[in-house]
Amino acid sequence: MYKQIAQKKIKTSLWIKIISGIIILSFLANSVIDIPGLVIKINQQENLPGWKKVFAQSVLKLNAFFGNSDSQKLLAFFYLGAPKDPLHFSYDLQKAKYWAQKAVDQHDPFAYKFLMKIEDLVNVNDIKSINEKAKHGDAQSEYQLGMIYLRGIQVTHNYTLAIAWLNKSAMHGNGNAAYILGKLYEYGPVVAVDKKQAVFWLQKATDAGNALAANDLGVLYHRGDGVEKNSTKAEEFYKLAAERGDYGAMYNMGLHYSHLDNPKDPVEKLDFAMAASWYKKSLQVIFNPCAAHDLGILYATGNGVPQNAADAKSLFKRSIFTLMMGVPEGDEIKIDDTVNKTDLIQTYAEYQYSQVTHTGNSEMVEEASPDVMSAVKDLSGKIVEICWE
Repeated sequence: MYKQIAQKKIKTSLWIKIISGIIILSFLANSVIDIPGLVIKINQQENLPGWKKVFAQSVLKLNAFFGNSDSQKLLAFFYLGAPKDPLHFSYDLQKAKYWAQKAVDQHDPFAYKFLMKIEDLVNVNDIKSINEKAKHGDAQSEYQLGMIYLRGIQVTHNYTLAIAWLNKSAMHGNGNAAYILGKLYEYGPVVAVDKKQAVFWLQKATDAGNALAANDLGVLYHRGDGVEKNSTKAEEFYKLAAERGDYGAMYNMGLHYSHLDNPKDPVEKLDFAMAASWYKKSLQVIFNPCAAHDLGILYATGNGVPQNAADAKSLFKRSIFTLMMGVPEGDEIKIDDTVNKTDLIQTYAEYQYSQVTHTGNSEMVEEASPDVMSAVKDLSGKIVEICWE
């Protein structure tokens, strides 16, 4: 009897030690260990031994529990059935939504877009009911059914049916369906790229109140892509989308006031104070790394805001860190595993500040290793490509 109690106590004590150890490691991962490197490395591994898998799952879950938005975002991605999930989480739509919402609460911009996609899928479990409603002309059910076939959720991918149901839904006034059709025609490959069709559906989505569509229409008018280039109309659509709460449109308004469309235009057309105001509005909605980067430039140069080196470097760090964490679609900035991500982020901020202000390199930049500096320069070009092009 006493022996059994003692064995239970030993087992309980062992589990307490194991759990305590994992919790301690979780705190360390948030404070001492190169957390950017850890998250990126986990995301890139395809196979892990069984014990490492269990341990990695535990650390990832605990990091998420203690408020690490990158871990929360990865959990959401894995629970949704990530194609390269190294930890083999079981598909769980509700848990995916829960952790994506947690990351959104931490002001993670990529989690925000991810959550919108998840919310479209949360209620698709009863496909028979959705199918029945769709047949009777319910626009939301038509949209859901189109997305089910488009993404292959619980059914085989069927792009023909997907487009057909999305088309019906859009014609019945569903702005989300029209927006999806617009993006499919803009980029393919589910349908042949047709920019005029893209503009048609994005306009229809905008008319239905879709903020993302209004912003994307602004981008097309700004570029002259599928429509005649028209900066005035681009600004109108950006403002409309911004009024509807789209942080990307707020950022684009900032770009409108801080960049010249034509190098020959007079510098007087620029309004850095307005640009700073729009960047700040974007950041108030959610942490937008591009808005943070460009606001950092304004603080570094003193254009539109009081010059503040500390604020500029802080914004550069947060911006590049967020971009390095990546997007679920796989558009993240890839960094070699041998490069220490913490050193890289700090050095990047110093380097970016010196480039913007045309001052000499700081001691940190001068003493940085060749591999860190190579990565820093790559990042400096990459962020311009991501945010400005």
